[in-house]
Amino acid sequence: MIADPSTDDANAFAPTWAAEWAAHFVTTSLAFLVVWLIATVCVSTISVDQERIAELLPSLAVQPEFVAPEPAERTAYFWSLICVPVFMLLFHPIVRAKVARLHANSLWKYFLASCIVMLLFIGWGALGDGGFYWSGSLIYANPIGFLLATAAGVVGTQSRLGELFRTPEYGRLRLVRDFGLASAVIGFIATTSILRVFSSADPYVADNHFEAVFFTSTQVALGATLLIDLPHQYGLYPEFLAPIFNILGGITVVRFTVVMAILQIIAYSLWLAALLRVMRSPWMAMLTFLGAFSLVSFLAPLFVIRQKFIPYYDPYFQYFPIRSLFPAISLYAMAWITEQDRFGNRTSRCIPSVILGAGVLWNADAGLPALGAWVMCLCHQAMARRQGDTPSLIAAIRVAATVAVEALLCAATIIALVLAVLALKGGVWPDLTMYWRHQKVFYEIGFFMLPMRLMHSWVAWAAVTMASLSFGIWALSAPNRADRQPMRSTLFGWAVLACGLFSYYQGRSHDWVFPVVLPIALALVGVAIARLALPTALDLHMPHKWRVANAAWSAAFVVVMATGAASPWWNDQLLWTLVQNRWHGLTSADATYREPDAVRFVKQRLNRGEAALILSNHAGIYHAETLTRSQLPTSLIELTQRSDRDVVLLTIANAARVLADRSVLAIQTPNTNHETNQLITEELSRSFHKVSESEDGYVLELERDALGSSSESATGK
Repeated sequence: MIADPSTDDANAFAPTWAAEWAAHFVTTSLAFLVVWLIATVCVSTISVDQERIAELLPSLAVQPEFVAPEPAERTAYFWSLICVPVFMLLFHPIVRAKVARLHANSLWKYFLASCIVMLLFIGWGALGDGGFYWSGSLIYANPIGFLLATAAGVVGTQSRLGELFRTPEYGRLRLVRDFGLASAVIGFIATTSILRVFSSADPYVADNHFEAVFFTSTQVALGATLLIDLPHQYGLYPEFLAPIFNILGGITVVRFTVVMAILQIIAYSLWLAALLRVMRSPWMAMLTFLGAFSLVSFLAPLFVIRQKFIPYYDPYFQYFPIRSLFPAISLYAMAWITEQDRFGNRTSRCIPSVILGAGVLWNADAGLPALGAWVMCLCHQAMARRQGDTPSLIAAIRVAATVAVEALLCAATIIALVLAVLALKGGVWPDLTMYWRHQKVFYEIGFFMLPMRLMHSWVAWAAVTMASLSFGIWALSAPNRADRQPMRSTLFGWAVLACGLFSYYQGRSHDWVFPVVLPIALALVGVAIARLALPTALDLHMPHKWRVANAAWSAAFVVVMATGAASPWWNDQLLWTLVQNRWHGLTSADATYREPDAVRFVKQRLNRGEAALILSNHAGIYHAETLTRSQLPTSLIELTQRSDRDVVLLTIANAARVLADRSVLAIQTPNTNHETNQLITEELSRSFHKVSESEDGYVLELERDALGSSSESATGK
């Protein structure tokens, strides 16, 4: 143990968590070293199987240069997920025994050194993104202001100003602070919701990101069944949402975006509720929430607009809410069951297990990590609670295994029930091979994969996440019940979820994806500040050096979160302009209901309920506005499989009429593969001629010519 707090030597006294910091840092560093050696062996010994790639490529309708398989990196990553907790658990008893024998003054030196090393570690990792994440922040734009604000926070907690926190005046200031933060949270959620709702007149509807989530939703809402009539890319979420659209009277762009916005509001609310439960400090929870999600919801999209990569705000529905909803449910469930001490109630364990089991079908990329983290949190809590009664590791593992089997059985039950419902709807049992088609293309084959850079901010993410795993694993080797509080199980589960979601960035490692995995890491830092550092900084009975250190950490974090949340509104008013334009589009009748010429033309040519052949990279809009089923099994932008492309070409060959737009007929238009556009254009040129086109000349109506026609007549040249 560290020095007794009752000692006369105040400098010998250090808070207990400082010893934990030292132990966690050393344990994490040792585990990192071992895993780095394993990763080095994987990368150096596992070579790309060129023969396997040659076997897989013929089945794909993609450009070969887009395929960059990473068997070595992927293997190293999964080995890391397996080995890091194991090595941490092995190193914990040894490191903890060493730290317990340190004098508090020596511990202070180790603590200070570890903080400096951690800062250098994080700073070194941040070099890889070239300031992307800070370029829109006030910290980057006004570093002097950031330093002054941090210094003011430190001084305020170290001088007599700190006594203000014990006065009635501070109580009134606290009310103002909490009211301001609550208003900011409401404003943030309202703003992100407004930016997510738009009509078919919005330019974003022509974006491939929107088509990828909207096309399948339209077909399911109009009666098709996933895994039977057509495959999917992002999960079976359209099947869960179809009853909602039936109640609303059908699917449209506005209705779809409203539902997406509501689901994201639910996800945000669960995040905030989880932070409130764990932090037990409402203002820190709200501030952490604002700082974490302003980065991914505002700073990153605004940066993309300023760089002229896309000219409009991208709500990125395929992650928000499709991939964010069930992780938010898992985060809240873990905080709820541990912080409220509901673990002993079987119903409290089974209901979240059932909900998260449905999440596996909703979206596998996020549903599997959400369910896995929940199960791991339950196992951790079972082992930590069991140790006080029976210290045997075997007995603890047996209890954890029982809890895990119970949770997995609940999840399997709801999965089987949903599949049975799909079978009743489609008339045959779902083809489960369709469920993994896109996961196989992206994760096994390596379509659009990029290698992770060694010098990048993900290193900071890894440091935070591993420290949280270490904090949780401590409970499994701690002899004292005080060291096995429920918060450790919560943070352990959150860290496991972070590792599972990080796989999304590991495969597609570009800077615009990384912000989506950052909120959990920032939340973990916020919990550490709120529960450990800030109370020490405000404790007037704590020795001066510990107050200074923790005041600096706390003030820096508060300033970072506050400026990060304020920055999108501060710089060049771009966000405010976007919100005004979107609000005007939603409230102005002319802007809301003014149909594009292409949409109006398609509605004139199709009858409600018929099966139509529309060749477009955003055909979902046309099908939704005309309430027509597609004759194609998938959207053109999802033609990663050669078998799907063959079906498209065969459908064209047997069709009497086709509606095609310039996004397909222009061969150089960005698509999964230019070869696909070329083959479609050639097939149309051989057998079709133009009979009419929209006023803007974007959509063409083609009819079959039995005698054949020239390419000019088919493409409208």
